Amino acid sequence: AFGRSGGGLLQGTPADDGIRWSLLSAVFLSQGVPFVRLLDLSDRDWVQEVALLTKMCQFREQFFHLIQKSSFRDPRDLRWHSIDHTVEPPWPGAGLEPTVMEVEMSPESVEIPVVPLGGGVPAQARAPPGGGPLGSEAGGGGGGAPSDASNFIGMSVWSASGMEAIYAAFNGNGSSVEATIPQAQVGCKWFLLLDSGRMEACLSNERVEVSQQYLMQPKSSIVLGMQLENIDPAIEKKRFD
Repeated sequence: AFGRSGGGLLQGTPADDGIRWSLLSAVFLSQGVPFVRLLDLSDRDWVQEVALLTKMCQFREQFFHLIQKSSFRDPRDLRWHSIDHTVEPPWPGAGLEPTVMEVEMSPESVEIPVVPLGGGVPAQARAPPGGGPLGSEAGGGGGGAPSDASNFIGMSVWSASGMEAIYAAFNGNGSSVEATIPQAQVGCKWFLLLDSGRMEACLSNERVEVSQQYLMQPKSSIVLGMQLENIDPAIEKKRFD
């Protein structure tokens, strides 16, 4: 579903822009040096594109100590989340009983255990259509197939003190998903840094507070940062001057 056009990331409709910025957000969440080409940006609205790119650069600088480690072996508090943040994603093949496939070989057949990897998510791990962790509003927002927990993945990285964290989620479903966000520490709040499904909400210089229930658009990603609720704006601004 993630295509390329003219050598760059998929561009065109607003939905394409959401997918494109989902991929770009993954770049800024990864270890190493983020690499963004001119072809990855849209030429339809340079001001918005540059503003979003600047915001993601600031995000990476601010939370660099959580994202970038000196070694892949360095310990860190990394947590994986499904639509319900208290549950891990339904990893392919997890909790499945191996099936047996007979392979005809001469002189006798051999039984080989096979664990299904594609589409083999246990039924109990899937979100029921119109129910479960998905509300009626979230489940039907995209008009596509019912949302599936196997098409959603979230992650959070926490500081040693637990007073700083980042949260990112990717909704690969063709419909909206109401995701639950991990509980913020006392005195802290989650603030929106990027929502590829609501680009206009990311362009404000004001901090946008996020509740523990967040409605994600189809084929979109979000990036949140947990910070002190009453941080001095002058101190925050000075970090990037």
